[in-house]
Amino acid sequence: MRCRRAGVRVEAWGRPAVATSPAAAAAALAAKEAILKVPLWQHSLKCLVIIAASCAAAHFISKKLHQEADKVDAGEELSWLTSLDEDKCHHKDTRPFLAVATESTLIALHRPAAIFIPVAAAIHSLRSVAVLLNAVLVHQAQSKNLAGWLVATVQNCVRTLGAMDSIVIEVSEVALIVFVMWTLLRLKERIVKILVERGHRQTSGGAPGQEQALERVILPLSGLVSWLVVLVGCLMALHVLGINIQPLLTVGGVSGIIVGLSAQSVMSNMISGINIFLSRPFVVGDRIELTTGTGAKMLTGFVERVDPMRTIIRTDTCLPIMIPNKVLSEMIISNESRIMKSRVVTNFNKARQYGFTLSLRYQDFDRVEGVVKALRAHLDTTEGLDKRLPLFVGFSSMDNFACNIAVLVHTTPPTSREFGSFRQRLLLAIGRIVRKEGARLAYPTQINLVPGLDDLTKSNGSGPAGTPSNGAANGAAAELQHNETGAGLAGDYLLENEEW
Repeated sequence: MRCRRAGVRVEAWGRPAVATSPAAAAAALAAKEAILKVPLWQHSLKCLVIIAASCAAAHFISKKLHQEADKVDAGEELSWLTSLDEDKCHHKDTRPFLAVATESTLIALHRPAAIFIPVAAAIHSLRSVAVLLNAVLVHQAQSKNLAGWLVATVQNCVRTLGAMDSIVIEVSEVALIVFVMWTLLRLKERIVKILVERGHRQTSGGAPGQEQALERVILPLSGLVSWLVVLVGCLMALHVLGINIQPLLTVGGVSGIIVGLSAQSVMSNMISGINIFLSRPFVVGDRIELTTGTGAKMLTGFVERVDPMRTIIRTDTCLPIMIPNKVLSEMIISNESRIMKSRVVTNFNKARQYGFTLSLRYQDFDRVEGVVKALRAHLDTTEGLDKRLPLFVGFSSMDNFACNIAVLVHTTPPTSREFGSFRQRLLLAIGRIVRKEGARLAYPTQINLVPGLDDLTKSNGSGPAGTPSNGAANGAAAELQHNETGAGLAGDYLLENEEW
């Protein structure tokens, strides 16, 4: 490529430049003297060595890339990456990131490098030939021992190579851009293939359609990335060729803003879909419950399909509900299918503590000790309790309306996984023991004193004279004195209002 520096025109192919200033003339003279100091046979030998080295390097690199890429395609492990896996599991899901990235890069570079490396070697060799021809012309101008037709031929070759200089440089830059684009596209395809295969292995044995769920999100995104890479590469190539891309960028920027505003919901749903696949709050086949941030239950059903834009959930009435991924990401998701599959639940399936208080009536105060002994005997023979951990049954306190018996037990790990059913069986058994011992459970009772009830009772007691029926009143008071809690009642005439 030709460039101007301080008024001097420099030729990249080594062709003598026309001096346009004293400094340029001095530089040209110094270059000529440097060429004349080296014999012509050394220039020829240097050119041959450069050509041979370029061809050998291109052949070796292309062959090595081809061999390593074939090994990766065949599923073989690269020998020079074995040290990365020697202390790790050899399963593909647990391989080090560096090994996977290296293999993916080799696959991506294989085909582009097979074309562009020989081209680069050829360009480098042509530059060496141009330097040699320039040295021949300089030596010929000094010695004049070559035929005129041969000198003319060399001059024509140098002139042709010089004219091709800028074209070759621009083509080389465009070729480099194409090489990078091709490599990135192949690398992207390799990464997509690895992600899809790994997703299939992780979801093997799952619900039908679960294996295709990842592809519905990854493949559209893969196509979008491909178009972006091609677009950026084309803009860079146009810039290298000297085409002004500023108007295109301006129009593209305005169009991008318009499209972005109009497609805001589309992009938000797509990004939310990516977030769902990265965080994996559920997979196809899971039963989930959706709740809003305020706690209102939306729906419950099975995940049937996950698309880039929406998720389809089939309710218990077999009604398919399509929910945008953005709306779904803002909800509280309860995954019922992972109650027994979560690592956290598995780690906490250990001994579980359960304690409660049993309240008996004060009328059954003499039966409290018998109830405690019966409960203790029952718990000692109950399966599912860890006897190595504290187990307590005893009279703990006297409340304002009941005698309290405290119970504390610890379940075994298998029982902890079925804690709800175990608790139900235990409470039913305790209720039967209390009834068997002749006691009853206490509950709060509220007594209301009603003013003016004395006159009303007297008027309804003994005929026209309104003589109070003391026998009836005393009988009612005596009946109310024996209430459910055993507490004494004050007053002659009372109404009882039970509150649970």
